[in-house]
Amino acid sequence: MYEICSMSILIVSSTEMEAAPFRSEFPEASCLITGVGMPMAIFQLTKKIQEQNYDVIFQVGIAGTYTNDLHLGEAVVVAKDCFADLGLYEGNSFHTIFVARWN
Repeated sequence: MYEICSMSILIVSSTEMEAAPFRSEFPEASCLITGVGMPMAIFQLTKKIQEQNYDVIFQVGIAGTYTNDLHLGEAVVVAKDCFADLGLYEGNSFHTIFVARWN
């Protein structure tokens, strides 16, 4: 218990609402609200860890998941993810950055 209390902890979340339960449980921890989406999280987290080193970083929230299979507070491991919100429109079609044709 005492060892954890002396650690530098960062709680990362997309929204304040997702971080609120953790902030109330660990008020001494730093908190970073990144905004929604992986690109925002990557950008904001990169800036933050350049300013300060942390012993542990927790990413908390719903991870874009809306399912009845999970219960509040249940921990999961993300095995596969995608950049569903990052891409470009070409004509009338949307292409992810991974399948877009680069000229």
